[in-house]
Amino acid sequence: MKPVRVKVKLPRKKPDPVAPFPGHGHVCLNCGQEVSNNFCSVCGQSTATHRLSIKHFVLHDLVHSIWHVDRGIFFTLKEVLISPGYAALEYIRGKRAGRFPILTLLLLLAGLFFWLRTIGAPNEAAIVTKIDVNSSGAEFARQFLSFILHNKKWILLGLIPVGSLSTLIAFRRTRLNYTEHVLVNSYILAGLLVFLVITKLVMLALPVAAETIDAFRAGIGFLFYLFGYWQAYHAAYSLRAVIWRYMLLFMLNTLFLIVVLFLVAVVISVFRPDLIRPGVH
Repeated sequence: MKPVRVKVKLPRKKPDPVAPFPGHGHVCLNCGQEVSNNFCSVCGQSTATHRLSIKHFVLHDLVHSIWHVDRGIFFTLKEVLISPGYAALEYIRGKRAGRFPILTLLLLLAGLFFWLRTIGAPNEAAIVTKIDVNSSGAEFARQFLSFILHNKKWILLGLIPVGSLSTLIAFRRTRLNYTEHVLVNSYILAGLLVFLVITKLVMLALPVAAETIDAFRAGIGFLFYLFGYWQAYHAAYSLRAVIWRYMLLFMLNTLFLIVVLFLVAVVISVFRPDLIRPGVH
């Protein structure tokens, strides 16, 4: 009687395509050198480098970004402009020494960009007052536009957590957590702001039509985000997969913005109908 041979196929653990934070043991995550104390003797990075999380971001990175200004701003500016996706992944994997805090950089770039936009542009108050006071909902339109103009920097930065939730869902195969997706989107937005600042300076220096520059910046901005996502997620997705997911993200985020604006209008029409229909209380 021949023995029965049974093949047992054990499930193989699916490899992490991105490996966001490998165990480092006694090796510096920034330069790869062996370490024996609290700091690397080669690059100076602390060995207490952890995977990004909401708790670590709030208690350490956020406080550090507000109260400290580090060296490395020009190095970080070059990174976010040329390789935002790769730079974000390197930071996530532990290479953090010599980099300027991304939150501080975003605040500086957003403030600089919106300040440059005021040069040679019509006064914001004049834009608001152009709205026809006799039209229906004029007061609401004025207050809404005034709010947007006075808080545009914070609104721009507020889009990061929304976009990060979208990339967390669309690119879940990367196994990055939500905070790490926030970092990826922050690096890409910082690079885009660097580009926008450069084009604004060119526009101020050369006689170029504003409409031409705006159309050029819109197209480059769309492609720049695709470029950054490809760098950040290429280990888990093909270029075609990144492109169609990015297109889907673009449509979903646009739909989300429309829904939010609609809900705001509904809430205002219920609690402040006088802003939309004058004479109604």
